[in-house]
Amino acid sequence: MNSTEEKIYDFCIIGAGYGGLISGLNALRNNLSVAIVERRPLAGGTCLWEGCIPSKLLLNSSYKFFEAKNEFQKYGVKCSNVEFDYKSLMNKKDSLLNTMGNNNTNKLRNLGADIFNGWGKVKSTTEVEVTSINESNERKIHIIKCKNIILNMGGEPTPLPGNSIPIDGNKVIASTHALSLDHVPKEMIIVGGGFIGLELGSHYNRLGCEVTIIEFRERVLTIFDEELSVKIKEILEKQGLKFMLNTKVVGGAFNENSNKVHVKVENVTNGISQELQTEILFVATGRRPLTKNCGLEENGVILDKFGRVIVNEKLQSNISNIYAIGDISNMGPPLAHKAEDEALALIDQYLGKKHI
Repeated sequence: MNSTEEKIYDFCIIGAGYGGLISGLNALRNNLSVAIVERRPLAGGTCLWEGCIPSKLLLNSSYKFFEAKNEFQKYGVKCSNVEFDYKSLMNKKDSLLNTMGNNNTNKLRNLGADIFNGWGKVKSTTEVEVTSINESNERKIHIIKCKNIILNMGGEPTPLPGNSIPIDGNKVIASTHALSLDHVPKEMIIVGGGFIGLELGSHYNRLGCEVTIIEFRERVLTIFDEELSVKIKEILEKQGLKFMLNTKVVGGAFNENSNKVHVKVENVTNGISQELQTEILFVATGRRPLTKNCGLEENGVILDKFGRVIVNEKLQSNISNIYAIGDISNMGPPLAHKAEDEALALIDQYLGKKHI
């Protein structure tokens, strides 16, 4: 076990998503010392690696293809033999994400941050334990000493209730896997009619995949106004997506004989059940805060019933020098720009500056 005993940081930030990135940069620019703990090789967090940025790139690319095939001719632009190069799209996505990740990481390093790659865990109110595995598969542990801790671990995909069909990353996937499939499947069932399922469902459908959305409630996008929800469903149905509303998944598994995932569903209004088959089952039932196995409850940090850290207006947990921002905070929605503003507010308030 290695300990950075020679240095006590003003802030140790667990998670280099946009909340951690911006709070780190703001602290460094105000001459505070910062240690960053990040489980991925490069900074950027959920938004960069598993969320907003790759999904919008995929959506934009498939929409351009869709327009060239179906819309351009309406405006006098004729395209013949339009093809889609899926491998080139994936290469472009990976290149963009790596460029942005390197830029984020270099910004932190250039301003003086010390970056520790590995799993961060609160060891005490002034210590963070970092576990990493090197190329020789050797486990190493570092102890970082600090005056303050900022929790910014982000989120992870939520499994089906009771984990009735476990996510294997191959035939049963979550959003992280859906952003990096090595081919366009012929058919896909998506469990969950929120924005994650609808975005990626529309993307794959434009590329020729037969997509069915299963939603437990009576309409999709239930967090939005009903008028908007109904209109979006109409647009997607016109595009070719199919919907099964008021329907829940009660079980299923991959069948080697058919080489498909068999999914048992039940209509929640009349109790009628049926079995569906699909090449890929995409579980898009939302995301949950990544607060397990992080040493929080062991050190007295209070969480709410959803696993989020309860914070005050200064973004402090019940332990005054342990802060929480981003997806793991109970303050506001799990959005990257919300995390960025929290990051700015946190450091400004710490320094006694006015933050609006």
